[in-house]
Amino acid sequence: MLRQIDRSLWVAQQPFKFLGLEVGTRMTVIKLSDNCLVLISPIEIDPETEKQLNALGTVRYLIAPNLFHYLYLDQCQQIYPQAQTIAPPGLIAKQPNLKKDKVLKKQ
Repeated sequence: MLRQIDRSLWVAQQPFKFLGLEVGTRMTVIKLSDNCLVLISPIEIDPETEKQLNALGTVRYLIAPNLFHYLYLDQCQQIYPQAQTIAPPGLIAKQPNLKKDKVLKKQ
């Protein structure tokens, strides 16, 4: 479920285990001025979350900010095939089957 943080900012959290530890995972959703949505660190999208996202606007961007927060990109790309995927350097080598429209630059 999405939880609104500010006027154009939401988060959704889910349980997640990493190396046997419960660490949880969180997605940030930003609504742009044109009603398009940016999903940062996409989580697994269940039907309720998909319904909420669709009510907010059109998912236009999927962003994996690093090499650890990409696990649900494939599912999100299937749900939102029109969305552009923005990935970190190295994800192409790590996950060659994921669609990547843009690659973030190292600073």
